[in-house]
Amino acid sequence: MPKNVRDAAGLKPGDKVAVEVTDGQIILRSPSAALRKLQELFANVPGNLVDELTAERREEARRDLLD
Repeated sequence: MPKNVRDAAGLKPGDKVAVEVTDGQIILRSPSAALRKLQELFANVPGNLVDELTAERREEARRDLLD
């Protein structure tokens, strides 16, 4: 990824990003931005499902940072 793009996104070389392709557009998100997006998508889901998904995503993000 070009330096100017990394700088604009606050990323360093080697940082992991989530990639989404929507309507021919490529969207890159930092792990924290991806988590926020998931939280928004599941904000109205009843019960403990949101807590479980959040815990799973945090664990995945923690493992990604250790890799």
